[in-house]
Parts: sequence; structure tokens; C-alpha cells
Amino acid sequence: MDSSIIHFPDPEPRFNTETCFHMEVPYDAPVQLAPDEHSEFKWCGFDEAHDLMRWEGSKASVQLLRRKLERA
Repeated sequence: MDSSIIHFPDPEPRFNTETCFHMEVPYDAPVQLAPDEHSEFKWCGFDEAHDLMRWEGSKASVQLLRRKLERA
């Protein structure tokens, strides 16, 4: 875990597992959601995506992806 990007609000340990995926798709690729899992989607940049994330693990995944792509 990268302590430079993951910050917990209090000292009590809390654990949950989050799995995040990324992929490259064409700009005009159609999006089909599973209605039992998601109600909406949004294409956005890294900063907005980070701000929209509720959980620290999700925020960290956006930052890690950004770092990876900036090095490529």
C-alpha cells in the first residue's frame, strides 16, 4: 500500500477489499451497464474522477493509474 496516497481518517484500522480495473476503449465506444450493479456512468479526467470517488482505495487507484499513464 502506497502511504503517500492512502490516508485514513482515524487511527482505527478498517479493512475492505476493492478491485479496480482500467482499460483503453475508443472514444465513441458504446457503454452498456448492468442495471443491477450501476445506474449511471461518466467519462471524466483524473482530477474529477478522484473527487467523485468515495473510498480511499478507489481514490488511490485513480492516482496510481494516472502515475502509470504519465510514465508511459
